[in-house]
Amino acid sequence: MVPIDPDEVWYSNGRPLRETLGGMSKDVAVVRAELYNHVCSSQDARSQNPFVRMCYRQKFPLSLGKVACSTRPDHVIETGNHNARTRGVCLAVGPALVIRHFPYRTEDQFIERVRTAYASLKSSSLPQSSGIHIRAYGKCLEEEGEDALRNHFRYWFYSSDPEADDSLMHDPAPIL
Repeated sequence: MVPIDPDEVWYSNGRPLRETLGGMSKDVAVVRAELYNHVCSSQDARSQNPFVRMCYRQKFPLSLGKVACSTRPDHVIETGNHNARTRGVCLAVGPALVIRHFPYRTEDQFIERVRTAYASLKSSSLPQSSGIHIRAYGKCLEEEGEDALRNHFRYWFYSSDPEADDSLMHDPAPIL
């Protein structure tokens, strides 16, 4: 099972995803994927499709990737698809996969996502460790308002000069 979120593009370098996963030993229960965030920039292509428009990504993968796993009744996929366990043990290989992540595509989309996800988290019974970023953004929205979140978006998820930003590279997502 590949738990693909709608804001992600999954692939395997050089081979189709199905071929990479299908060629693994039956003993492999979990396959790790490196996760790279794309950011908005002043150099974005003119397209409504964020997978086409947002051509700059972080140079290095996030420390917390994601996983794909075989479908088994004893598998538990952890919150955010960052890990999966079988009878309490993680049997993982990789990273063998790559994810291009497009979490925030505009300031307005970022604010709406925070508003919606934060309200959902506040009314849930999930532990405080779940959704830690959304919880922090939600508190910021409550305490400081939309302008504070807009500033946060511009600082962390937007680059006015991506060519001069050492943390970014021009690398459009490999979409078909």
